[in-house]
Parts: sequence; structure tokens; C-alpha cells
Amino acid sequence: MYKVQLNSALTQKIASVTLAVMIGSFGWAGTARADEVMSPYIEEHEWEFEQEGIATTHDKNPDNSGAQDFEASVGYSPTAWWHTELEGEFEKESGADAENLHYQSFNWLNTISLAQPGEYWFDPALFFEADFAKPHDPNNVIFGVIGAKQFGDVLTTVNLFGHKEYGTAEAAPITGFAYSDQTKYLWKVWMQPGFEVFGDTDGATKFQDQQLAVGPGIFGQLGPLLGMKGGNDIKYEIGYLFGATRASPSQAARWKFEYEFFF
Repeated sequence: MYKVQLNSALTQKIASVTLAVMIGSFGWAGTARADEVMSPYIEEHEWEFEQEGIATTHDKNPDNSGAQDFEASVGYSPTAWWHTELEGEFEKESGADAENLHYQSFNWLNTISLAQPGEYWFDPALFFEADFAKPHDPNNVIFGVIGAKQFGDVLTTVNLFGHKEYGTAEAAPITGFAYSDQTKYLWKVWMQPGFEVFGDTDGATKFQDQQLAVGPGIFGQLGPLLGMKGGNDIKYEIGYLFGATRASPSQAARWKFEYEFFF
């Protein structure tokens, strides 16, 4: 990977991302990353096609039930420290009177790796996302840090993101803090059990009015089993989440499938 030191090169990266956020703050914005944990690891010149989503949520409260979210994206890593994605998002909000599944936003995601794996105590990266919502819905800008650390055969990855809505909307814009964790046991390349945590203040000051879900998951790479070579691979994530606050759906399933390749 690209060698990064805490010098002028790193300073330029941070300044570039900060500038992008400042520009984005005047008109960009959807929702924070509540459906996946972003990774700090980047492979130079790698392409990817990705599909992920949240299946229909279930809850005794009808206002928390029936939500769906589906996303499809294409990503590329032009360097060993920058990965960028273009993503389309479709969603159905919770509640009996919510619209059917519909187009929600076009998103631009960026991950900036700050060091080689193992160079420091943890592997750091910056994350920036701009979501361009459908007309009359607020846009959203997301910015934060990613950190990963391996303890023996256990890998844990943490996301800490702030998000803010902009643009015309009937409701007041939301400013929030989203946090997530994915911890997995590196048992086999194709089977890595673990758990995930997804939380978001979602503009609420009381904890019970915020979003928090925890649940088990399985993760892995299918490329070795399928005999794929040349850096090509298929990765998967499947999880089942349980709500931990009254504002969160009591149950929801999530998935992510990713095809990685070089050419």
C-alpha cells in the first residue's frame, strides 16, 4: 500500500478532505451510514460492485415497522489511499402510511486511508459522504473517522460519523452523531462470525429517542472457495439486528454483497 507518514503528505490529505466538507456544507446531504460499517483498508486500482440493504423492519409499534433500504454502488480506488463510490439508494420508511419502496438519493462516498495496516496501534482513515436527495427532501453530508484494530484472530472496526441535513424540507433539518462497530473472529476466510452495533443520536437528546441496534453477523470471502484468481473476490455480510431503544425497530435483517476485481 501507499506509504503514509505524519508529514506534509498526510497534512495535504486531511486538508483536501476538510475542504471538501466545507464545500459540501453549503448544499449537500439522505441518512448516515446506518446499514454498514466502513473499512479503512484500500487496494490500489481495485473496482467493486456492491449491493446492500436492510430488510423489512419489525416492531410492535407500527410507526417503527415496515422500513426497507436498498443500495447499489460502483467503487474504485485510484490510489492506495483513496477509495471512492457512486451509490443509488432506494427506501421505504416505517409506518402504515409510508410510501412504497422508492428512489431516495444519489450518494458520493469517499474513504481516505491515513496509514499502512499495522503502521500504528490502529489503522486509521477519514470518511466523507455527500447524499443528493430526491426533490423536496433534505440533502445530507456525513464526515468522520474510521479505525480498525486486530487482536490476534479478532478484528474490530469502528466508525464515528457526524451528519447534518441541508436543503428544503418540511421538517427541521437533523444534525446527529452516528457510531457503529463490527467485530469478527477470523476463523476461516469464508466464514467469520461476529457481531455489529449501529447507533445514531438522530437529532434526539434523550437516549431512548435515539437509534441503537445490536446483533450477530457472519462475514467472509467466497473467492477462494470459487477458485477466483487475479485479486478477484466476492465478499458477503449478513446480520440480524435487535433494537435497544424504544425508537429503534425491535428486529431487522441486513446484508451486503460485494464483487471486487482488477483490470
